[in-house]
Amino acid sequence: MRIIYTAFAILVLFAVSCTDRPRDNIFDPASGIGNIDIGLRAIAEETSIRLVWNATGEVQYDSIIIYRKWPGSTQYNALTIVPSNQYAYRDNVSLTDRAYSYYLTLVGEDGESPPTEAVEATPGPGDIWLLDRWNFEALNLTYDLKTTRAIKYGVWSPENLVIVREERLALMTYPSYGFFELFNPELPYERLFGSSALSDPYDCAFDPVFKYFWITDSSGSLHRLNTATNMLTTVPGNFGKPTTVRISSNDMVYILDRTEKAIYTYSRSGVYNGVLNLRGNHQLNNPKNFEINQKTGDLFLIDETAGGDILYIYNQQYDSLRVLEEQPLIHTLAVDEKRQSIWIIVRIDLNSVIMQLSPDGVRLKMLEEFEKPIDLAINPHNGNIIVIDAATATVTHIREDASVIGSYTNAAQPYKVLIE
Repeated sequence: MRIIYTAFAILVLFAVSCTDRPRDNIFDPASGIGNIDIGLRAIAEETSIRLVWNATGEVQYDSIIIYRKWPGSTQYNALTIVPSNQYAYRDNVSLTDRAYSYYLTLVGEDGESPPTEAVEATPGPGDIWLLDRWNFEALNLTYDLKTTRAIKYGVWSPENLVIVREERLALMTYPSYGFFELFNPELPYERLFGSSALSDPYDCAFDPVFKYFWITDSSGSLHRLNTATNMLTTVPGNFGKPTTVRISSNDMVYILDRTEKAIYTYSRSGVYNGVLNLRGNHQLNNPKNFEINQKTGDLFLIDETAGGDILYIYNQQYDSLRVLEEQPLIHTLAVDEKRQSIWIIVRIDLNSVIMQLSPDGVRLKMLEEFEKPIDLAINPHNGNIIVIDAATATVTHIREDASVIGSYTNAAQPYKVLIE
């Protein structure tokens, strides 16, 4: 009987021991728990990465260890230890445009927990905004396009947007609604000013000297908005259909009039200077858009003809216009001032490609991995490229060597991208 009683006591002790060590104890190496989930996220900023996570009331722990993997490394190392009541950490980094990976562990009396799932972010310079025509939105995205920093809900389908971070100002136009609005990009829910005084407010540009927004009304007028008083004034001129407006570093304002097939010039104060001699030996048919190289003063102009589109370069110093490229369709263009080149979206044999040209028209590079690119922007800080592919509704940020920094797929109809 004594032997039976002893065996029974051992079984009871074993059962109690098993009860005291539940298999959901994250600090128990034998629990079999692979990863813990506390909602860890990594948000890219210009020269730092912000980590945020959730509180957990189910597990008692004393501190958190943050592990980091440097770009190009295969190993995680402990970065820092933070107290249990801290739910965010900013990691200031010296190397940007490269991906960093992180995971966290919890530390309690019984040891260290399994890790969270690893998260990744790529910091870098520039303020990226995306217009979504279907959802009537302007989205502010991080450098790696993985996080939406802010959303500006529009009143209708947006056409153009200009962001001025230094002034905390932004202006967005809605031609089909006859409306434009001014807002703070850091507080996009708050409208600073809105106006339905124009019939078709189309394009906009900001003058940092006088602190005016220039706004084209494609129904036939040009305007300036005083940001100090929100007073809108009409700029004198005989316009047909003014669309694109650009302000150059040489104190000139340029306005493309598609009906008059001309580019008018004004001083920053709104005084008419004249019209550029764009015709020369070439007869413009239907000029669609233009951009300015701020360093050289050259203008790049897309003209639509019956036989296809022509990309011109206009040299203001010599008052000369010459052909750079001819294609069945040149959808849009962007100037890379860092590398002194021009990027265009073209259609060749029914296939769309992105082409890089020198100022002399030499083809430098072609990117063919996009199905239907419709817009692109050049990061002015490092020359990287942001492309909208309408076929997949995807926005992709790539380097010049075509390596991908990140992509965004949550816009219903991405239409235009810009970066400051």
